[in-house]
Amino acid sequence: MAVVGKHLIIEATGDVASLGSSELEALTKKAAASTGATLLFSYFHPFGQAQGSTGVVVLGESHMTVHTWPESDYAAFDIFVCGRCDPYKAVDVLKSAHPHSSFTVSDFKRGAHRPRFALDKLATLTLDLCERNPLIVKRLLDKKLVTSDDDAKAGITETLRFLYITTSFSGVQTPSVRVDDIWHELIIFTKDYAWLCDKLAGRFIHHVPSDDQIQERGQYRTTLDIYATLFGDPNPAFWGSHKDVSAACSMCKTALDN
Repeated sequence: MAVVGKHLIIEATGDVASLGSSELEALTKKAAASTGATLLFSYFHPFGQAQGSTGVVVLGESHMTVHTWPESDYAAFDIFVCGRCDPYKAVDVLKSAHPHSSFTVSDFKRGAHRPRFALDKLATLTLDLCERNPLIVKRLLDKKLVTSDDDAKAGITETLRFLYITTSFSGVQTPSVRVDDIWHELIIFTKDYAWLCDKLAGRFIHHVPSDDQIQERGQYRTTLDIYATLFGDPNPAFWGSHKDVSAACSMCKTALDN
């Protein structure tokens, strides 16, 4: 699943909750640095003897914070990083420094469910994909799935429209035979397909073969209805005839990562 940032909430009990402000700052900075993040500055404030501390380490990749309640034997750490930083390394530092304390970690994937891709940008996304890897159009031509560069781009756009429907509506969608054939070829370019899925949905769109013809025909009719609502009448060159669903319907469907 594609995410923007990694966020850990770390709840601790034990001696770590009784650290003085300067010790707590040193520990938090060490933990934050271990993730691979860039330390920008820190600020820690003690509330008085046996009253705990609060502090923040500001990172180029976000932050790490802590607040302690020694009277309750409790400390709350929070680390949020992006890019290649690994927040679990900070957990390792905390555990190593205080082996007699107890740590409970909650993991949140930030930005995993981003707003839907803008409908009017699908054609632009086709051009971006073709520019990113011109071999995609060449392969479609070599496999005789399209007749020209323009036909290839039209076919890719129809496939993107199908994938857009998949990411924007509940249920399982089924493509036409021709759209499915183009989808097969896009998947072969694994890096480009993963990039495409991230742009469209922020998560991977799986291709799932099926052997249930009746179910696929029903899903295909639903897909055509949604298509018509969003884009108008489906292009028969790629979607076949509404009157002959059995001939146009593929035997594959979609599935999304959670």
